[in-house]
Amino acid sequence: MKAVNVMLKSIKVSSFSPSRKNVSFVVSFNDGKDKEITKTAELDKGDAIALQIIKDIRKVESSLNAEFDGKMLFDSYVSIKIDNEDNVTSKLAAFISKVFDKIQVIRNQKTAEGYTHLIAEVNSMKMEF
Repeated sequence: MKAVNVMLKSIKVSSFSPSRKNVSFVVSFNDGKDKEITKTAELDKGDAIALQIIKDIRKVESSLNAEFDGKMLFDSYVSIKIDNEDNVTSKLAAFISKVFDKIQVIRNQKTAEGYTHLIAEVNSMKMEF
């Protein structure tokens, strides 16, 4: 069994579409090397998306660290520990919910005044861990 320690570094909005009700995030993490994944999600509950991001990181790490000898996988079980996982998950959920709240404000905007500023604000949202 191989053990991998992962530290989340940041999450940022890479793009969003108020009309299509979705947003793309880039999540940076480190397992000894800096890596990134992109997650596109519909406007939904931040908790569920945060858990899905953690699951996606585990899946990426598992596939990268499983060893293949040309015929079969051996040592295919990889133990993946995410530093301070409970705190990271709750911070992810809070950030995602904040992004969704801002997008909802844009969607409910009745006038063009401030619209481009709100879009720029969402596009620049980022959180460091």
